[in-house]
Amino acid sequence: MQKVKFSVVINTFERETQIKDLKKCFKSVFSQTYKPSEIILIHSGHKKIDPLFLKKYKNKIHIINCKKSTNISQARNIGAKRCTKQFLAFIDDDDLWGINYLKKSLSFIKKNDAKIILSSVYVTVNNKIVLFREPKSDQLLNYFDINIGAMGSNIIIHKKEFNSVKGFDPKLIVSEDKGIIMDLIIKKKKIFFQKNYVWYNLGTPNSVTKQPIKMINGLTAFINKYGNFMNLKNKIFIYKKIFSYKKKINYFYFLHFIFFLILNKL
Repeated sequence: MQKVKFSVVINTFERETQIKDLKKCFKSVFSQTYKPSEIILIHSGHKKIDPLFLKKYKNKIHIINCKKSTNISQARNIGAKRCTKQFLAFIDDDDLWGINYLKKSLSFIKKNDAKIILSSVYVTVNNKIVLFREPKSDQLLNYFDINIGAMGSNIIIHKKEFNSVKGFDPKLIVSEDKGIIMDLIIKKKKIFFQKNYVWYNLGTPNSVTKQPIKMINGLTAFINKYGNFMNLKNKIFIYKKIFSYKKKINYFYFLHFIFFLILNKL
C-alpha cells in the first residue's frame, strides 16, 4: 500500500460563534500527531472570514469562499473536489478530533485496507464527555430512523469511493452525512468502524436542526430519495418528524398528520 495521506475538509459558515469555534477546531487539526497533507476550509457567508484571524494560518490552509446559501453537502463537495490526496477526512468547524485521530486512522487503514471509515463520537453532557454514537452497522434499514453514527466529522473516505457516489447529495440539506454512507451501502461498498475520538458539538446556534423550514425540506428530500427502500414503519417515523416541524409553524399540519396515521392504520 502506498503512503496514506489525508486531505482535511473543514466546513464553516457565518455566525456569531464562528471564530471561537474555528480556533478550537484548527487547534485539534493542527495538533494531530500524524499531520494532514493539506487542509481545505470551505466558508459559506456574505462576508469573508476576518483576515487578521486567518493570517496566523497563512500557507497552512486553502480557503474557498462560497455564497451564504451554499448548503453543507455542496460545501463539502467543493472542498473534496479541491483535495489532491487519496483520503478525505471531514470535520465541521464546531467539532473536534482527538490528538491521535489521524494517526489511529492511518494504522486502521493499513491494517484493514479500509476505504470508508466511521469513528466513535462523543459529546459533553453536564461537563462530562460521554459516548454519543458508536457506529457499527452496515445495514441500510438501520439508518432510516435515526443517525446511528455517521456524523460528518467522523467520516474518512477514499476519494475514489467518494466519487463513486458523487459525494454528498446536495438535495439532502439534512441527513447528508448518513446519506452518503447509505449511498455507499446501496452500492455494496464495505464500511469499516473504529474506536477513535471525535467530539460533536450539540449546542451550535443557527444549526439546521433549529430551522423548521429547512428540516421539513430536508426530511422530505430524504424520504423522496430513499422511500423505495423503506417499510411503512420507517416512512411513518420520517413523516412524524416532518409534521412535528410543521406543527411549530402551523398547528393545522399536526392535525393533518393525525389524519395520515389514521388512514395508514385502516
